[in-house]
Amino acid sequence: MADTADAPERVQIDWIKAIAGALAAVASAVLLSTLGAAGTIIGAAVGSFVVTVASTMFTQGLSTSKRKLARKQKDAADKVGIAQAEVLRAARAADTEAQESHLDHADERLEEAREELDEAIEATSPVSWRDRLSGLSWKHVGLTTLALFVVALVVITAFELVAGESVSAITGGSDSG
Repeated sequence: MADTADAPERVQIDWIKAIAGALAAVASAVLLSTLGAAGTIIGAAVGSFVVTVASTMFTQGLSTSKRKLARKQKDAADKVGIAQAEVLRAARAADTEAQESHLDHADERLEEAREELDEAIEATSPVSWRDRLSGLSWKHVGLTTLALFVVALVVITAFELVAGESVSAITGGSDSG
């Protein structure tokens, strides 16, 4: 049976995050629409990119920490289980030398478990933003950014059609375009 704690996670679309990202891109576009029609498009593009990269970085960081922590906790729990078995063997042993041997093994396993848990704490320590950026799937980031940008433009265009004027004209930017 394969250990699923080490298996890479499959890329899945979180629709709530996608909708939130599109709304953030629309908000960015509306805020920059005061610079005119170009500001609206730039705002949608920048908002899409920032939301995509930020959410991917946060998700990746949390997911990696969760996997590392789970693996270290499992290893520590295994060692504690071995230590418990050694204590039971010591209780059943007839001579003192055998008891001490089992208890020494139990102490060793508990020390290893303690080290595993210390490593778990270190494994979940913050990673630099450069390391996180280098670990991103830029193809995924680009496709998600493009999708959010398109959704933002569709929402803005639909709003402009319903309102009868451009967002930049409504927000006080340029009324051309």
